Parts: sequence; C-alpha cells; structure tokens
Amino acid sequence: MLKASFGYFDKAGGEFVVTAYETPLPLVNYYWNERFISGASQHMAGIGTFTERPMQYMDPVCRCLIVRGENRHFYLRDDETGEYWSPGYYPVLKKPDKFLCRHGLGYSRLEASTLGIETVLRVFVPQSQAAEIWTVKLSNRSIHQRTIRFYSFVDWLLTGYQEYCDYHSALLGRYDESVNALNGFNSTFERPHERFSAFVASDRTPNGFDSSRREFLGPCGNVAAPRVVVEGRMGGSLAACEKLVGALEHLFELAPDESVEFNVAMGSTDSLETTRSICKAIFAPGAVEAEFHKMCAALEAKYSTVVIETPEERLNYLFNGWIKRAIQLHTEVGTDTGCGFRDVMQAAWGVASYDPENARRKIIESLAYQYADGHTLRGWNPVDTHHYSDGPVWIAPAVDSYLKETGDYDFLNREAAYFNSGRGTVWEHTLQGIRHASSDLGEHGLVRMHYGDWNDSLNGIGVAGRGESVWTTIAMIFSINCALEIIRHVLKDKALEKELSQRAAGLEKAVQEQGWDGEWYLEAYNDAGEKVGSHSETEGRIYLNPQSWAVLAGIAKGKRLEQILRAIDNELECPYGSLVLTPAYRKRNPGIGRITWFVPGMWENASPYCHGTSFKIMADTYLGRGDKAYQSMLKVLPDNPGNPCTVSGCPPYQVTNMYYGPEHPRPGRILYS
Repeated sequence: MLKASFGYFDKAGGEFVVTAYETPLPLVNYYWNERFISGASQHMAGIGTFTERPMQYMDPVCRCLIVRGENRHFYLRDDETGEYWSPGYYPVLKKPDKFLCRHGLGYSRLEASTLGIETVLRVFVPQSQAAEIWTVKLSNRSIHQRTIRFYSFVDWLLTGYQEYCDYHSALLGRYDESVNALNGFNSTFERPHERFSAFVASDRTPNGFDSSRREFLGPCGNVAAPRVVVEGRMGGSLAACEKLVGALEHLFELAPDESVEFNVAMGSTDSLETTRSICKAIFAPGAVEAEFHKMCAALEAKYSTVVIETPEERLNYLFNGWIKRAIQLHTEVGTDTGCGFRDVMQAAWGVASYDPENARRKIIESLAYQYADGHTLRGWNPVDTHHYSDGPVWIAPAVDSYLKETGDYDFLNREAAYFNSGRGTVWEHTLQGIRHASSDLGEHGLVRMHYGDWNDSLNGIGVAGRGESVWTTIAMIFSINCALEIIRHVLKDKALEKELSQRAAGLEKAVQEQGWDGEWYLEAYNDAGEKVGSHSETEGRIYLNPQSWAVLAGIAKGKRLEQILRAIDNELECPYGSLVLTPAYRKRNPGIGRITWFVPGMWENASPYCHGTSFKIMADTYLGRGDKAYQSMLKVLPDNPGNPCTVSGCPPYQVTNMYYGPEHPRPGRILYS
C-alpha cells in the first residue's frame, strides 16, 4: 500500500483506492473497447467523465453521445422511513457511513454503507459488447427487516451529429419484457448510422421502469431529488417525443444480514433485436464474471510485457499500469475532440514499446487521413480539414519505433489509402510527408505554418500562407533523422539517403541562419514577417518546443546548446513543469492567434503543458541530464510534493494535460486529466 492524496495505491499499483467522497474534482476512471467508452467517478456517477458524457458509441463516421450531461446515477430508498440516498454520496449528497472506491485498470468497485445498507457496485466494459455492466450487491447490515428500492438511472442524449429537424419528434421509449430491457430509440432521418439508440437492462426482473424524463424527475425535480425516488412510486412511462431516460426500479425485502446480487447493463443499440442479442450474451449464466476475468487477463498480458523497477514506488505504479492505460486510451479512442492525426501517431510511437500490434493498427488507420501530396488532416471523428504544418512530422518516428520494437520490416510495404485519392505503402506515405513538408517553405526557407503547428493555438501566424514555423522545421529534421535510420538499417538505399540528408541539411541551414534569435531559437515568423518567440518581445518572448527539439534533432551544438539549456532552466521552469512559453500573452494579437485570447497561464498561453515538458525530458535524457529529466518528471506527475493533488485536483493515478501556469489566477490547478 502506498499512501497518496485522497487514498492509496493497492495491489502493486493496479488499484487506486479512493477513500474521499468529496474531492476538488471528480476522480474518474475509464473503461472501453473498440466501439464503446464509458467512465465513472468515485461516486459511480457519470459526473466528470469523457466530455462530461459517461457513455459513447464510437463509429468511424461520428460518435453517439449516449448520455445527457453527466447523468448516470444510482439511488436507494428505504420504504419504511422514506429516506433515500446515493450509494456513492453524489448526487443526493447524503454522507455515507463507510465509503471506499477501488479504481482498477479496466474497472471500478464501490464499497459503501449508508443507514445500515451496504452497497457494492462494480462496473466494467466487456471486450465484445457496446455496453457497460454493473454488478450490484445489497446487504442488510442492520438488525431489522428492510424494504429497499434500488434505482438505476441514465439520462439519454442519443445525438452526436448535425441536426436538421426537431430531435425530440423521433424519440420513443420501448420496454421488452423478454430481456427486462428499457430501450430509448432515436429514428431521426439525418443520423449518419443506426446506432443512436440505447438501452438499460437487468438479469433480474425490475419492479418498475420509466422512460420519460419528466415523469421520473418530476416537472421541477432534478437528479439530487427525483420525484420517483422521493415518493417511491415508479410510473411505468413509455416516453414519446420528449426527453428520454432509462430508469429501472428493483424492490427487495432483506432480512438482517441477507444479501442480494444482480446485474444491470447500459449500452448502445439500433433495434429491439440487437438489445435482445446483447442482453442474452451478457446475462447468460456465468457470462458476467467470465467477461470480467477475460478483460482483466487481457490487460495484464498487455501491460506486463515491459515494466520498470525503480526505488520510487510511485513511478513504478504509474508507468507499469496507469500511464500505459492512458496511452492506450488516446491510441484507441482519441480525445474529447476526436482523433487527432498527431495525437494518434504520437500515441502509436509510445505504445509500440509494449503493444506493437496496437501501434501497427493505428499507424495504418492514421495514414488514411493523409492527402496524396503528403500533408495531413488535423484529425477525424469528426473530420477536421484544417491544415496544420506538423502532421507529416509524426509519421517517421512512429514507423521507426514500430520497426525497432518488432523487426517487422515488411510493414513498410503494407498499403494504406490516401484521404483524397489513391494508395501508397507505409514507406511511400512516410516519404511523401517528408518531401511535402521539407518543400513547403516560406521566404526564410522554413516550413510554412498554415493553421498552426504542435501548438494548435498559433492559428493566426500562417493563415495567409506566408507564416513559417521554426519549430516544425526543427521537428522535420528530427523526423528525417528517423527516416534515415530506416534507410541505413533496412532499405540501404544510398540515393534516397543522400536526398533526405540534403533536405535535412537545407532545413538546418535555414534554422541556424533565420531561426536563431541570439540566445534561443524563435518559434515562428508570422504572415507579416514578424518574429514570434523573440527576445525583443514583451509577451511570448521564448517558447519551449524549439529549444527542446533542437536538442532532439541534434542541431543545437556548442555555445548555442549551452545558451538554450540556460534559457530552458532559467526562463521556462516553474514548480509544476516547463512552460510552453513565457511571459504570457495579455494583449490580443490576430497575427499570432487564439492563444493571445486565453487567460494568462491557460492552455498554451504560458502553462506548463505536460506534453511539452515530456519533450523537454526527452531532450534531457539525450544529453545525459538525468537529474534534470527526473526533476521535470516529478513536477508533472500527480502528487508532486510542490503541487499535491489536494491543490491541483489531479487524480493521483492520472497525468493531466496541463497545470494552470504561474501567471494564472489559480496557479497549479488543473482543468481535467
């Protein structure tokens, strides 16, 4: 057991045990398979989960947002006293007598007791079904007979596409007695696929149900006090052309020390037949436990291939399980805004070390969003056609990493489609990206910025087509170096080696002559030819990425290397990471972009972005600055002694994307993990 904020790590770090039901932010855990993602806080509620929607059905076209807002909740009611509560405290906010939530890799388990009723809830997503499974166990720990009602409630949304007509006119609730399933159907004509409907079902026949939101909550009710729960009276409503919910009621007479156990499933469907098929598979005798152990065994096999063992127990726990889990989430699901080309490629780069098959799949999937000329989409699901300059940068490192981990050199000959037309091998995609970016140069010989680079928020620098990114140019040198390793060790093509070496040399010459600002490297030139990230500026004087990547690309040498390291250490460090830039922008500047509209210390505007700090850590390791790398790592990991989770709000088992910077009104806090 390793103590941490809000609880402790248990089972060799495989579980984080939450002992606090009130925390600065909800402590969320995620569960998913190829078509479905879900999540729950320590309250076993939907609050704080993926885009504040705890369940989504994932389709290549778009996602079905199954749940409205944050609302998937459970309630208990004592019929003798009329008292009601949530087993995990929220949303009723009745304090439990005992509380403990075990967030594990792929599951969560709540153990709580209120008014003599012990509740155990376990949730996970099976590998094969678009649903989450809840195993519920209720025990009467009092000395009296108890009449207890248990409510499972989900507030359905069932959208995720552009709407052209009234959404509610196509909504209908249907109950199927054959599998104890309440369905909510959306039949709007503009749905891009059929899977915009949902169900809630149980392997135990419910005492009642409601599918009308108005009937369950009451005209003036809310999730903290639903009318049905307050009154203990389920209406049996089958909603039509109104807001849908899925609510089931189970009624139990429990003698002292008597227990009852049953299962509830919530998921995505497209028909009564699909719901029946899912429920019959999930609720077959022994199926729930078999699916749970199958999921756990698969994750154990995946995460145990590469492990670290250091004197720092917290590092071991995070890197051997939780950080791998986070990388897997980004690789397989993406982020709240979909699947970014750079995001998925970088995740593939990282996941190759312990799950190369996943890396292989995601590289192929991502290459389908590259144009035949070599540039890439910003992302997909939904498709984002904004032209960011850095897309091609990430292909060669991901491919190189996969090859080094597997020796699967035939992968270079695997074909993948281009987004607009035609097909090419993995190697042709890689080369096309390099050739495009290293030829798409502005007047300073640097790669043109277009709508931005790694820093999405520099979207004003190159919109007219003239702005150039010093960072993308440096990063492309790094990418070419990765491709050159493949050429030298696998392809052994001297002519191609010469071509790419010359391209890298040309880019380096431009960076050294036009990208050097005297003590550090610039970030960019904008459309007006103005320097961005220059010592002559009063805001945004220095950016981190050009400095750290100059090390990674091997172009910072001698005095310039000393200068940029001094700049990083003296200008860009703060107690919780390395700043994207400093000082923060306070004046709006359309010639730089939306970054100048952000509150100082927010997002890329002078926050310690953990992603950027990771690049800096890589640079430290390249140079043998092990102590610096370790110090930076401790800063960005949760429960940094200088910024504990009790202050930041970060879950102790997750890494945030950023902390608010020193110039922010609430420095060190997080928005989400």
